[in-house]
This record gives sequence, structure tokens and C-alpha cells, in this order.
Amino acid sequence: MRARTIRSPALRFAAAVLAMVGCANQLEAEWQLTRFRILGVELDHPEAHRADSATGRPGDMVTARLVYANPQSQSVSILWQVCTSRSATNPCLGSVIPPMGGERISFRIPENITTLDDDGRPIISIFGVVCAGGEIRLPNSSNPMPSCAPEDTAVGFYFTRSIQIVPDRPPHPPNEPNQNPVLVALRFNSQEISEALPPSVPRCANNREGVVRPNCPRYAIELTFGPQSREHYWRFDPSRPAGQQIRRDTEEMEVIYFVDHGGWLAGAERGDNSSFPWSRMRNEFIAPATGDVVNLYVTVFDGRGGFTWARRQIRLTD
Repeated sequence: MRARTIRSPALRFAAAVLAMVGCANQLEAEWQLTRFRILGVELDHPEAHRADSATGRPGDMVTARLVYANPQSQSVSILWQVCTSRSATNPCLGSVIPPMGGERISFRIPENITTLDDDGRPIISIFGVVCAGGEIRLPNSSNPMPSCAPEDTAVGFYFTRSIQIVPDRPPHPPNEPNQNPVLVALRFNSQEISEALPPSVPRCANNREGVVRPNCPRYAIELTFGPQSREHYWRFDPSRPAGQQIRRDTEEMEVIYFVDHGGWLAGAERGDNSSFPWSRMRNEFIAPATGDVVNLYVTVFDGRGGFTWARRQIRLTD
């Protein structure tokens, strides 16, 4: 999933959406949530079956949800488009649905899909535009492009996401359709963080936003994943000799931690690797000097299109 920021009176959609580039909050650390931020697009089917007219099989019904942080509680307007093909000048052709609004959309995977990924597999492409602090104005006779209003205060973003299609003739041996990782528990100092009863920690007077002070207390945060996570699958490896290019592999999880106050001892990203393939993604949180509540977001990616996330709170005391 990709997200970009646009400060412009007109937000190109469909044909020009990929040309809209920018950079959000360059002076902030990646994990700092001080303003609106897109965190991901969650799909209930990151890999789906297309329709098959020969057998009468309908395509899978897919629901997509935009996941974002909105610490300033701005109004949010979203516009989606789902595409089955593209050309050299238009990245979104063969729309599955008319442009739709809302945080979630649902659609059925059609049969005719011509867009391919780098490995030659068919994909469905999702494009979206978001206005934070304003509304999306649809194209009209005087303005052929969607726009974000009011122009002086609203900030526009675009995002893209792909859905891989289960191949009609799968490689040998075939893979099961990819599933999203399952986050079973999020622990704070070995105790599971409850949405109803968040943990409480004292503020650290020596800390200031964006700068982690070593003399502040550290609080361990760890994740536990369910058996559906870190799936085994077969993949094509062109670097191996002919006849040995289909190899068994295991998903490697990547986690990014976000907070709107406080910080992390050593960055926000954690991931599996060959030397420690079953990491609990441990990180260490440092409380801020001010505030009453810390909003904690965790995003999890499996490297094959699977994505999940969680949001919790940490209360601050004197």
C-alpha cells in the first residue's frame, strides 16, 4: 500500500492519480502521529478468486477498509475506485464499481482482469483519494477533476492497493490463498493491553516529543500472533538452478509501531529475519512529559499482501 500527500486545489483521480506525489510530515519521525496519517488498507481477502463463466463460479466478494490515524479529529472524506486494467496513459480502466465514498467498500471480483504484477500474476488495483479537514468535490463541467475543499485548510492524500488473484493454473504444488496475519495479543510489560482497561504509567518529565531520554523508564511491548500468521507457501526463485526454482518459504512479518505522544527506545520497525524467524516484535516505549492519554497503533504486514492492525491506549499519571 502506498500513500502520498497532495497540497493542491485539484486532486487528479483515475488517469492521473499516480502522478500525484508528495511527502507527508518530513520533519516528524515515522512513528509520530501528530496529524492525519494513512496506515494501510485492510482487505478481508488479500488474495481472491475471480469469476469463472465456464463453471458459473462467482468471484469472491472483497471488503476493503481504509485504516488511518486522525489525532486532530478532522473531518475525513474518502473516494475509492477499483480497476481491472490499465494503459500507458490511464492506470485505471475497466472499473469494477463507480467511484464510491466511505471508510469501507465491498465489491465482487470479476472475470476479465488484464492488469499483471511484476511476476505476471493478475491483480485488481484499488485507487483512493482522501481529504482530511475538508470534502471531496466530484468532477463537473467546470472542473473535470475531483478537488479537495476548502483549499486553504484541507489536505489531500491518495493511496493505492493491489489484490492478487488466485491463478487459474497454479504453480506446482499450489498455494492456499493468502490470509491476513492474526494478532492474538498485544502485551505491555507482559500483561495484555485491554481496550476496556488500558495500562497506566507516570509521565516522564525529562522526555520531550521526538527525543527519547535514556533516564526515562522503559516499558516493553510485545505481540503474539495466531497460527494463521507466518504462513508457508511456494514461491518462484529465479536465482536458483533450473528445476529447483520453486521453493518452500515462510512469510516474514514486519511490524510498525505508532504513537501520538512519547517515543520508542530504538525506532519503530520490527521484523522477522533468517536468524530470528519467530520474533515477538518486542519494542520499548518511553512515556512523554505531558498529556493524559497515548494512542498506540500497531500495523502488521506479511510481505505477500496480508495486513492487520490494532489500536490501544496508555493512560498517563503524575
